[in-house]
Amino acid sequence: GTTGQPKGVMISHNALADYTVGVLAKTSIAESQTFGLVSTIAADVGYTVIYAAFCTGGNLHVIAKEDILNVQKLEAFNLDCLKMTPSHWKALQGENYSYVPNKTLILGGEPFSKEVLKLLKESRVSCDVYNHYGPTETTIGKLIKKIDLKDTDQEITLGQPIGNNHVYVLDQLLQLCQQVFEV
Repeated sequence: GTTGQPKGVMISHNALADYTVGVLAKTSIAESQTFGLVSTIAADVGYTVIYAAFCTGGNLHVIAKEDILNVQKLEAFNLDCLKMTPSHWKALQGENYSYVPNKTLILGGEPFSKEVLKLLKESRVSCDVYNHYGPTETTIGKLIKKIDLKDTDQEITLGQPIGNNHVYVLDQLLQLCQQVFEV
């Protein structure tokens, strides 16, 4: 985890099913046929593409560790959907090229920076791009936001809850401040 102390998190089947149905409903993932797993199977960042591929009948390509930064190898898979950290996506960009999947790019696991947004806009990305947020304890993630790459003044929010979930903002005494529809 981010604390440097590994931890195990128990996730129920119901929570995983709710997550998968929710993320499929709030994104364009279901339109994809080829999915790329570019993270370790031990981390939840890759579960989005694993379960989406299983539930949609798509093809899941498990990319070898030594190839996850190799744009030519990734391009050879002709991927429709990828989920990765913003820094991983940024590492795939070059001076004369920009790598994105054909249909859906989901960025999560770390903050979605203005710099990444600027690179996406400059690259004239044509796929759908989403900011995805949520700690592992919430079952992969619970908030998602489709990024409007035409909006030059866009604030990068965490998005709206997916599945059967709600978000609440609490004060320092854990008292309800408000129910949130977009964070």
